[in-house]
Amino acid sequence: MKTAVGNFKAIFILSSSLVLENTTLNSSLSTEKGDKVHDIIIIFLTCLVSAVATSGNLFIIYLYYSNKKLQTINNIPLISLAVADLIIGLYPINTNTLETIIGYWPFINLLCELTLVTDYSCCQASIYHVIIISVDRYYSIKQPLVYRGNKRKSVVKICLLFLWSISFMLWAPIITLYKYVLGRSIKTLCYKDFLTFDNMKIYNFETYFLIASIGVGYFVVIPVVILIYWKIYFLIKARFSVMQHRNHRISVIYSSRKKSSIGVEFKDQTQNQNNTAFQNFPSNKKFLQQRELLREKKALKMIAGILTVFVVTWFPYNLQMVLLPFCPNYYNSYAFDISDILSYSNSAVNPFLYAFVNPDFRSSMNKMIKKVSGLVNF
Repeated sequence: MKTAVGNFKAIFILSSSLVLENTTLNSSLSTEKGDKVHDIIIIFLTCLVSAVATSGNLFIIYLYYSNKKLQTINNIPLISLAVADLIIGLYPINTNTLETIIGYWPFINLLCELTLVTDYSCCQASIYHVIIISVDRYYSIKQPLVYRGNKRKSVVKICLLFLWSISFMLWAPIITLYKYVLGRSIKTLCYKDFLTFDNMKIYNFETYFLIASIGVGYFVVIPVVILIYWKIYFLIKARFSVMQHRNHRISVIYSSRKKSSIGVEFKDQTQNQNNTAFQNFPSNKKFLQQRELLREKKALKMIAGILTVFVVTWFPYNLQMVLLPFCPNYYNSYAFDISDILSYSNSAVNPFLYAFVNPDFRSSMNKMIKKVSGLVNF
């Protein structure tokens, strides 16, 4: 009897271990399959964003230096932005994804620090360009003659130099000194070792610096840019009202002038020409004003698109960077990697938002495409 009970227990333990082993094996296989799908998605999105960002910004830089008409003061910030986005598309996004896919940093530690400084500084500079370009557009609409006439190339270069310096000083010190300040050392990881939410404590230097950097680097920029675009909106709206009032006054003056000239015969040919010019003046003036209003409406739509894309592409990543130190248990590698790539995608969208909507850039691009298509057909 005891032997039978012992055999039954042995069979039960053996079957339970086999079921547990099969369950563990199936779980590991499903996890491995999920990781492969995750890696494929990350690789595809990274290659797409990198290709678009590199080709688009490289094309903008080529058009700028190959066409003297584009080498104006207004386009200098666009070229500076294109350089920052080109660097992001070529280097940091690919090294970040490489570490995510293979699971370790394959290069030396010094190259890790250089990559992190390049990545965060260029991304920060790309964000700060939004403020400079927004202010430039505001004064171009508010004081088109005075602003463009008084704007000096040296002033623009100083502003851009200050922008790049602030972006570098915001991230370079903590990236190069964090292993001494926080007692960490890069062993096998780079990006994942720089931001480890698992062991991050709420009340320490790392959390304070991270929140301060994200706040100054992104969440302060949003209300500033919204305020500038809000002022642009009301500025254009006020100009609409002024132009409509002018059109009404011109119509009234023209109607009274036309009534007073009824029955008067102009014998001199010069007087006839002057009268004809006066009669055509209201319609010509109205046409020019309507065309200007249409152009400003397009500019306003473009501004709304710029603001929307800027918030959408950067908000998920920065929100996680602020919340995860306080809620590390909610960290999800899939969500974090997707939001990281989404933030990089801003560098791929910027050429289409800023440069390709510019009539001069569009004209140069069309000429280049016709030239290339002509060579291909030949």
